[in-house]
Amino acid sequence: MKIKERLEDFVVSEIADIHPEGKGEYSLYMLKKFNISTWDAIGKIAKNLRISMDSISYGGLKDKKAIAHQFITIKKGPKKDIKEKEFELIYLGNTNKPMSKDLLIGNKFEIIVRDFQVEEKKFNREVELVRKFGLSNYFNEQRFGSIKSSKEFAIKEVILGNYEKALYLMIAEGSAIDIERTKKFRECLKKYWRNFEKCLDLAKVNWEKNLLNFLITHKPSKRTFKRALNLVDKEYLFFFRKCLSKLSLE
Repeated sequence: MKIKERLEDFVVSEIADIHPEGKGEYSLYMLKKFNISTWDAIGKIAKNLRISMDSISYGGLKDKKAIAHQFITIKKGPKKDIKEKEFELIYLGNTNKPMSKDLLIGNKFEIIVRDFQVEEKKFNREVELVRKFGLSNYFNEQRFGSIKSSKEFAIKEVILGNYEKALYLMIAEGSAIDIERTKKFRECLKKYWRNFEKCLDLAKVNWEKNLLNFLITHKPSKRTFKRALNLVDKEYLFFFRKCLSKLSLE
């Protein structure tokens, strides 16, 4: 069988406990994106509005190769829609709270499977099992920090205590998703690893700047890189949290 043969074969819609309240300092939007990562879409929105990416809040990262619908808020954002080739931002109203992972309830998926061949009797049996027990929640390699180029796993290095290598894999070799916005930043880190001051100007958001400033002002050591993992964006760590929750990064 084949999945994600076409962009419209995979549609994900976010369900969240947030709605327009008629007032508040946060503008609430529905972000509809097409074949673009959440972070790249947010980066383009920030550039379009000439604002910092840190003023945009969201609940989670949605698949790049999909049609995705998710909620975002912008502090004192414009009361208007924005339409680009890869995304559409629809203004819903104002609210008193920013969007966050805590407000997520779940996701609704619409998936088209192509070239699917199975015996009707077996298919009907599986349908009954799904109705009774639901679908298994499978995790693929991205949940363990698989890096496409090196075929290595960041979470494996954390478990082994190789904190510097784990950090390098997370922020230099790649990320939980492909992020075009950070390409120059990642290339700089790969070239000047441990000379972090050379890449500071390429850091686009606060957590990247805070992480590099910490590494610049602390002597390289196992403890330093272990502590630095706490400064990695929580959306990165979200993909590994089930394993990381068993470890102490303090």
